[in-house]
Amino acid sequence: MSGIGLRNHYFVLYFPEVERFIRSSYVDWLVEFCVTFPRRRSSLSPQQFTEQAWKLIGRKVNETALLAEIYATAQRSIGVPAELDSSAVAMFRLVLEEYLELSRLRDTIASRGIRFGG
Repeated sequence: MSGIGLRNHYFVLYFPEVERFIRSSYVDWLVEFCVTFPRRRSSLSPQQFTEQAWKLIGRKVNETALLAEIYATAQRSIGVPAELDSSAVAMFRLVLEEYLELSRLRDTIASRGIRFGG
């Protein structure tokens, strides 16, 4: 599934507000984040969430503020609620992991100097 498919189907369903955190066509950090935190509302405190999520976002400017904004947004999300052990979350994670695998393959091909498209 492409990044567009993730955006138009899964993110819109489970966390529609995530769009504001997508800064480029390469959303691998956000996909990794959603694999780790697939539910819109966390049972973690904001501090626990920040500690666990810190390593996933990479070197972004002002990580603490970004994570606080993601946490607050997820807490008030209008996305479809799903239990962590539900089939819906299992499928969401599967699609996200497939996306990440394809991204790794893309990066491997790109590192060999092979150009995409025409």
